[in-house]
Amino acid sequence: VNDFTLKRLRRQLSDLVSTMVPHGGTMTSMADIGISSDRTSGAITIDETTLLSKIGSYSEDVKAIFTTNTSGIIDLVMSIESEMNDSANGALTKKSSALSDTIADYTEKISDMNSDLLDYETQLVRQFTAMEERVGNYNAMKSYLEMQMDIYKKDS
Repeated sequence: VNDFTLKRLRRQLSDLVSTMVPHGGTMTSMADIGISSDRTSGAITIDETTLLSKIGSYSEDVKAIFTTNTSGIIDLVMSIESEMNDSANGALTKKSSALSDTIADYTEKISDMNSDLLDYETQLVRQFTAMEERVGNYNAMKSYLEMQMDIYKKDS
């Protein structure tokens, strides 16, 4: 992905896996409970065996990693979401606005091109009509001349 906004979001979400959540327990990060991420692709992987084992042995720690106020993963994800969607300075808000502007520009260009095509079509129809009229006049003149030639041949 070459989009800076998406790269930033992927990096932030990937970083959550190794984020330490201070809560006084033994397990303090998603990495400690079998959840990992690939920083290149952003893919999050869950080692089900490890996770189930940690839930069984450290259920309060696992719960705390996700639910600790202000520093738990859920609050951190909500913070990222709020930051990205902030109505004034959010990266996704700005990106959405920029894409809307681009769409509006393309819509205007398409409208202008359609108008130009209609004008060109009108011009071609006018030219074709004038050409057909000339060809009709030439054919009428040809018929007249052929008739005159036939009369001349009969008289000779």
